[in-house]
Amino acid sequence: MGAGRKRVAVIGAGQLGSRYIQGLAGCEVSLDIHAQDPDSQALREAELRWREVLPPERHRITFHHDSSVIPSDIEVAVVSTTAGVRPAAMEEFVTGHEVRYWIIEKMVAQGLHDLERVVGAIDGAKGAWVNTWLRATPWYHRLRDLSVGRSPWRFEAVGRSWGMGCNAVHLLDFCSWWTGRKLIIVETDGLDSAWWPAKRRGFHEPSGRLVARYEDGSSLTLRAEAPAIIDGSRLPAGLDDLEHLVIEGVGDRWEVAGPFSEEGAQALGSGGRIINGRIEYQSERTAGLVDGVLVDGRCGLPTLNESIDSHRIYLGAMIAHWNAVTGQDVDRVPIT
Repeated sequence: MGAGRKRVAVIGAGQLGSRYIQGLAGCEVSLDIHAQDPDSQALREAELRWREVLPPERHRITFHHDSSVIPSDIEVAVVSTTAGVRPAAMEEFVTGHEVRYWIIEKMVAQGLHDLERVVGAIDGAKGAWVNTWLRATPWYHRLRDLSVGRSPWRFEAVGRSWGMGCNAVHLLDFCSWWTGRKLIIVETDGLDSAWWPAKRRGFHEPSGRLVARYEDGSSLTLRAEAPAIIDGSRLPAGLDDLEHLVIEGVGDRWEVAGPFSEEGAQALGSGGRIINGRIEYQSERTAGLVDGVLVDGRCGLPTLNESIDSHRIYLGAMIAHWNAVTGQDVDRVPIT
């Protein structure tokens, strides 16, 4: 390792992992980056994306099929695998590596036992965070700073087939952050009696209505439609965008159009306020997150402990609904 470089590992270099890798090029701290994925094509595409951003010479990167060849002492490990393999990937990695800090993609895991496996894998680390990024988005900080409302808050997120199952955790965490209160229950009685195959093979998405409730009486309602039927065939679930997010407290209201948009969104507030903004691409937000962790051990994302609390409640509800609808008796649900 070059003098002064900090070692960062990216576990899972596929579509999202490659965007993390691009983002690391913007870090001010000099990095020795190790990208690992068993898929040769994923590694080739990740290397191309790294080169696209013309990374500065202060960083070095190597690509690996096998984590065993990665140096044992890692400052930050980014885990961007799919949820189904994440616990196993982390357990395998820590058998030969000491990791000081973790940044973990959502969903953390697909089942309650797997959540505990992730918690066990990070034992001894100085910090771990989950990439539910709404609370770390500057635009949403501005909206909350400008809000004059008070609890209880009512949140409502509406779209067509927008991937409600896998994306709900972003909004569950957002509402906890906005209200400062913990999630207490997720109600699934408004969901449809079907789960739809998702755009990513092997995963599924629900449709209908989900309701989450918080300690202070605040609530979050999520609505998604079934995938559309085109020429007699049903499209995969999750192809559409989240369309609207309402944030309404006592004495104040925001209606956000395109709340997950990376191109441009708009919030219309009480009294005619108009605030424009957007979500950052992962390639834009990664550098700030990793620099913050490396410089002072801080990160704007929720800690793993905070995220695990809401994951447990959410996953418990979704597993029960999946089993009721499918007639199965499984301990995990196929969302990522």
